[in-house]
Order: sequence, then structure tokens, then C-alpha cells
Amino acid sequence: MNDARQNPVGTRSHEALQHAETALWRMCSFFDAPIADIDAAIAADPGWMLPHVMRASFLLTLTEPSLLADARAALDQADLLAANAPERERAHWAAASRCAAGDWHGACAAWEQILIDHPRDLFALQWAHLFDFYRGDARNLRGRVARVLPEWPADDPLRPYLLGMHAFGLEECGHFAQAEAVGREAASGDAKVPWATHAVAHVMEMQGRYAEGRARLRGQRPRWAEGNGFAGHLWWHRRCSTSRRWTSMARCSCTTSTRAAPTPC
Repeated sequence: MNDARQNPVGTRSHEALQHAETALWRMCSFFDAPIADIDAAIAADPGWMLPHVMRASFLLTLTEPSLLADARAALDQADLLAANAPERERAHWAAASRCAAGDWHGACAAWEQILIDHPRDLFALQWAHLFDFYRGDARNLRGRVARVLPEWPADDPLRPYLLGMHAFGLEECGHFAQAEAVGREAASGDAKVPWATHAVAHVMEMQGRYAEGRARLRGQRPRWAEGNGFAGHLWWHRRCSTSRRWTSMARCSCTTSTRAAPTPC
């Protein structure tokens, strides 16, 4: 059985798969936590390995030391189900296990290998993108998404989330005009893509377009301010755009480049 993006999955339960798809959307959109959907997937198919890995990987992306034990427990449970799992799901377990051990570089390398084999594996891309961000790896924030985008059809409902990630990677590499264009394209495909809103806000800060950035965030507030885990950071960006002093601080602290020219990413 395959998911909607033709990735092999270790379940025959359409109900379990649908719950996992909802959890994936929540992770990409940051709208509400995916744990309830992951639990529902497990309940629908207790023998499916991937939802346990999803739980672990999601908890690890929160980078809270207090959640590490829960993440490791989920990985232990997943390991018990590995015998009947497809290679892709075992590879996800290996990547998350590296992450849980503190090897973020190794985890991203493992997720990259999954993407080489399965370029439409949005779980791998979502988790690798976040840890590229945490590691300050601007080159892969841009390049990892760019490498798989050609494999995604234009009508895939989740493609705007890739474009949002790509827009942020472009911005972090200093390619401001392209970042804004891709961010706007992502938002036109799905107005709830937080990385798109975030990337365009960054571009406007970096170019000194403070009033425009503030107005854009204010106008889009109904799309991101309620029930979204990204909202706190977007509120911060809106505050940063209210004065030149705050914006100067933002330019120093929340981007990897303060130059107008593109970096060699």
C-alpha cells in the first residue's frame, strides 16, 4: 500500500493512513498538535511502525529536553514493529534514533538518503528542514527542498508547503527577490503556509520595507494567528517591524545573513 505521494507504507488500514496524513498536515502547517491524530493512527492499526516514529520525530523537533524520554519510548515501541515494516519506515526509525542520540548532522544525512530514494517523502523533508534550521545550515534550507521540488506535481495539495520551505531557504541565502516570489506563490496555493508568511516577512525586514511588512502581517493575521504554533514567532516579526531599532535587532538576530547580495549558498 502507498500513501498519496506513492511512498510505501506498512499499513493496510485506510483509516490509519488518513489519520497519519492529517498528522503530517498539522506538522507542516503548525495548526494544532498532531499527537491526537498519531494516536488515532495507532489505534486504527496497532501494528504499524510509522506512527510511533512520527510521534518520536515530532517530539524531537520541539527540542525540549523534558520530551526526550517520551521520544525514545516511542522509538522503542516502533522498533518492536520493525520486522513487518517497509525499508522506508525502518530508515525513518534510524534517522530519528540518530536525532534522539544528539547526532543532528547524522539524522539530516539519513533523512536526505530517504529523500534520494523517495523524493516525495514529506515526513523526511519536514524533519530535515527543521533541523537544517536549528543547525543554521542555510545551504540545505534552500538546496534540500530545491532537489526534490521537480518531483512534485503542480497540483499536489501539499506542494505549497514545500514552496514555503524553499522560500525561507532562499531568503536565508540572500536571494531576496526569488524568496519573495516563491513565498507569494506558496501563499497563493494555500494561504495557511506559515513558512511562506515567515519568508516574505524576513525579506521585507532585510530590505527595509518595514511598513509594508507590518501591513502584510496584519492583513494576513486571520490565517496564522489562531491555533498555529508559528504564531508566536510571526507576532515577534510584526513587533520587529514597528521601529527601525527593533528591525535592526531582528536583522542581526533572526537571519543568517545581513547582506543584500546573495551568499554563495
